[in-house]
Amino acid sequence: MWTFILAWDLPSKGRGILMISPAVGTLSEHSHQAVRSYFERVGLLLTENPYAFWRRGFWTYGHWTRRDSELQKTLTRICSLLDEVLRRGADGALGASDQSRLQGLLELAPGSLTLDVALEFAAVLDQVIIESGDAQYICAEIDRELLWAKDSTTWLTWDRMYGTTIPDAVKTHNLGKSVPDVELRAARNRLLAFRRARTNDYEVHRARMKMRAKNLRVLAALLGPLILGFGWLLAAHQIGSDSASGVGLVAVVGALGSIMSGTIRARDKLVRGSDLRAFRNGLLAQILLGAGASLFLLLLLGSSILAIAGTNSLAGKAVFGFVAGFSEPFFLKTVERVAKLGEETTKGT
Repeated sequence: MWTFILAWDLPSKGRGILMISPAVGTLSEHSHQAVRSYFERVGLLLTENPYAFWRRGFWTYGHWTRRDSELQKTLTRICSLLDEVLRRGADGALGASDQSRLQGLLELAPGSLTLDVALEFAAVLDQVIIESGDAQYICAEIDRELLWAKDSTTWLTWDRMYGTTIPDAVKTHNLGKSVPDVELRAARNRLLAFRRARTNDYEVHRARMKMRAKNLRVLAALLGPLILGFGWLLAAHQIGSDSASGVGLVAVVGALGSIMSGTIRARDKLVRGSDLRAFRNGLLAQILLGAGASLFLLLLLGSSILAIAGTNSLAGKAVFGFVAGFSEPFFLKTVERVAKLGEETTKGT
C-alpha cells in the first residue's frame, strides 16, 4: 500500500510537494517507477498555484486550460485510481497484461491532457482496476453508485439500469462476511457494464454539447452585427427614441436584464457541471438576445401597434427593455399579442 501527503509549500513559490512512502509489492520495477512518477506529476499539477498564470502569461493555453474545474476533478480522479493501482499491485492482483495496459496509458504527458483525453484515461484506468478489484473495492464502488442522486449526475444511474435490487456481493460484504467468488464476479461484471454504459452516454452528451456550443458561437457572431445594424437604423429613423443614446440605453438595459436573469438561474437552478458548462457556452448569445429583444420592443412601441402604459418616456421604455431581456416569457407573450392582432385583422377583412 502506498500512502501519500499533498502539502502546499508557500516558500517554494506555490509548488506542491508530494511525499510518498513506498511499499514492497509485486509490480515490476519499471511499472512501479512509472506509476509513482506519473502520480507525482499529476499531483504537482493539482497543487499548482492558481495565480501562476500571471507570471507565465495570461495567454499560456496549457496552464489556462488546467484551471478548468472539470479537468481538475478528472485529474483528482486519476490520482485516486493510481493510488488504487499501487494498492492492487502490492496485493499481487495486477497481471502482466494489466501492467502492459498501464504502461501504454502512462506514456501520455500529464501536462498535455485535455479534458476529453483525461476522461478517457480515467475510464480505461477504472476498467483495469475493476477487472482485478477485490471485494472491498468492488462493493465500495457499487455502494457509491447507489447513493448518486438522479439530479446530480447523468440520467444513467445504477437503479435505472439494474433496478433497486442490491447485488448479493454487496449485501454479503456489508454483513462483514467473506464474499464468494461467484457473487464477486457477478458484481464485477455488473459494475464494468455500468461504467462502460455511462462513459458512452457521457461521451455522446459531450459531443452534443460541443455541437451546441459551436452553433451558439456562430449564432452570436451573426447576431452581433445584426443587432448593431438594427440599433443604428432605429436611431437613424428616430423610431422609439429621438436620440441614438436613447436607443443605446434600451439595448444596454436589455442586455443587463439577460445577464441578471442568467445569474439568478446559475445560482439557483444549475447544479451539474455539464449544465454550468452549457450555460457558459451560451452566455454571449444570451446577452445579445437580451439586447435584441429590448430593441424589438422599442420598435413595437415606436410603431404604435402595441400600447403599454408608462412607455411614453425614455425611462419607461428602458424599464420595459430590461423586462424584455430579463424575462423570456414576457417577450414571447408580447410577440404573441402582436401575432394575434395580425390574425384579427385578417379575419376582419
